Amino acid sequence: MKRNRERAAPANHHVAIAIAGTGACLPSTVVPNAVLSDRMQVAPEWIEERTGIRERRVAADGEATSDLATAAARRAMLHGFVYALAVARSMMLTNPRLRHALVIGADVCSRILDSTDSRTASLFGDGTGAVVLSRALAGLGITDIDLGADGAKAHYVREAGWPAARPTRHQR
Repeated sequence: MKRNRERAAPANHHVAIAIAGTGACLPSTVVPNAVLSDRMQVAPEWIEERTGIRERRVAADGEATSDLATAAARRAMLHGFVYALAVARSMMLTNPRLRHALVIGADVCSRILDSTDSRTASLFGDGTGAVVLSRALAGLGITDIDLGADGAKAHYVREAGWPAARPTRHQR
């Protein structure tokens, strides 16, 4: 009688991690540069020339970051995101039992940023993205992730606790 045995995963140098699915969710409210330019007292072209951005999305009242993240995650199962992607990939490479990982990036910045500050308001919008990572054949998938950060200007965008539908006890 044959027994079903779980097949051992190959050594790390023979395993690859690939993006198996993607999902995104954007709020329906569109904020063009013309609206921001009035608040910031600059021309709409000034924003686009410096950022390449013509419009951004903004969450509606009552629409939480977690609402957008959930919708993106559902769409990914058929976009702090890069760090989460690197961590999930590393975990999968070191633990052969992990076959899949869901990575979600979600932000509703419009509720916490100063809409009159041209250094930040023109760069950020609201939305989410998600990917499902799965094991792949060697030579395919994500080959490497090189991370770096410079927090010298973090005070422009730092906020203690992003809005969520069900805040953690530390955010209350």
